[in-house]
Amino acid sequence: MFLSVLPRLASCLLSLYVITGCAPSAVLTSSRQVADDRAPLPETPESPEEESNRLQLQQLYETIKKDPKTPEVHYKAGRVAINLGKWADALKFFQKAIALKPNHADAIFYLSRTLELSAEMYVVGKGFTIMASQRDEAIEGYKKTVQIDPSYTEACYRLALLALIKKDYRLAFGAATELNRLEPNSERSVALTKQVYDPMNQK
Repeated sequence: MFLSVLPRLASCLLSLYVITGCAPSAVLTSSRQVADDRAPLPETPESPEEESNRLQLQQLYETIKKDPKTPEVHYKAGRVAINLGKWADALKFFQKAIALKPNHADAIFYLSRTLELSAEMYVVGKGFTIMASQRDEAIEGYKKTVQIDPSYTEACYRLALLALIKKDYRLAFGAATELNRLEPNSERSVALTKQVYDPMNQK
């Protein structure tokens, strides 16, 4: 039976040679090459900025081990963690900074900003989903930041934007008004005030 298969096998190999113009061994080598080409691609190398942030975070970890009770070190580590997209780490660093210094306006603001950024997540089958409770926490954080430091323009701006998204127009109006006081006629202040006034006037 094996001998009867040989002529057909030889015929197939000859057909490969005629069709491809390559010897059968070359065709088989090519097939193996295609399989190799399907192997996972190597990871994208870090950008200089990412590498710098990663090294800086490692240094801050070492500093925290030696001096765990300085809020500013935890705050700086949180800022670097945000740059690297390490949301969970950033939250922990900011929470620790706030635990050590409850009125640390910058730490409260960036904790809120991290909550806002990480509230958007991709769910298979649903697409991008917003974690509303996390966004609400961010709003409360921005409000607290402004209470501690009424001149904190970024907190006023983020608060007004999130309040608009939530359709809390009274809160949005208050934050936008405060931003306009701090940044009279700035481009973003004017645009934000218009966004607040339009839905309020439609009521």
